[in-house]
Amino acid sequence: MRATPSARRLARIHDIDLRRITGTGPRGRIQARDVERVVSKREPQVSETVMPPVANQRGETERTADPAEPFRQPTADVQATPVDAAEVPLTGIRKVIAERMVQSVQQVPHVTLNRWVNMQAASQFKQEWEQIVYKQAGFKLSINDLLVLAVARALLKHPEMNATLEGETVRRYRDVNIGIAVQTDNGLMVPVLHEINRISVSELVKQLREKINKARNRSLSLEDTTGATFTISNLGGYDIEMFTPIIDQPQVAILGVGTMVTRPEWIGDTWTPVKSMPLSLSFDHRIVDGAPAAQFLQTLAHYLKEPQTLLI
Repeated sequence: MRATPSARRLARIHDIDLRRITGTGPRGRIQARDVERVVSKREPQVSETVMPPVANQRGETERTADPAEPFRQPTADVQATPVDAAEVPLTGIRKVIAERMVQSVQQVPHVTLNRWVNMQAASQFKQEWEQIVYKQAGFKLSINDLLVLAVARALLKHPEMNATLEGETVRRYRDVNIGIAVQTDNGLMVPVLHEINRISVSELVKQLREKINKARNRSLSLEDTTGATFTISNLGGYDIEMFTPIIDQPQVAILGVGTMVTRPEWIGDTWTPVKSMPLSLSFDHRIVDGAPAAQFLQTLAHYLKEPQTLLI
């Protein structure tokens, strides 16, 4: 019989045959309220374990305690579990993502490195260049653009991170193709920016905006979503600091980005408030060791702390 867990629980408590109940839920599924309706129509029954009242020496009746009372199952009136719930089938994109994430966690030994990066210079650099880039690309330069550019430059210096594992072969790529995780109404989409190392800053800004818009409009092509050699997942817009991103196989690494906050940093001989951004790098420990992964984060932090070097 198709019945919700709460309906089955009520049926067991009240000894009701579910086959005699007509369900009112989706596709005839029996709900808890259907069982409660049958219970309410029953005539009250006297439990055999309840002792009849007896009279004391003064002729007053006293209720004898039922020894089974502490062990009785709760009735529908005192149930703590919800009697109904919405059911959402796991299909489409959500099902594919679920299968890939489980596969990645089961097959890949994940290690995550976390660190903060001083973003004072990057914030200033963005303000100085945003109008210049706007004239060329039609979009203002953002911190996210600088991050993608810095990741691309760091991957060129650390090719072991710009790689995929296919069977027993590790492929290190000369070009950098970065997937950008984008949350949409249709679920998580990951458009890919191809050959970032071969395009200008203005072209990168333009392509990134176009791919994000296509993801939200559900107009991405197969080419737009394939070929990534590294992925960036940014949850900074949701006030998340650090998290553990799951690697998108067959890639060997993924970068998680958190929200930018003002933190005290020891500069010279005093504590100074600075804008800082948290980075979380998950990598496949079968392919990359901790030290090379840490060096990649160091290079990335260098580009973000000295963004003018991105133009050299």
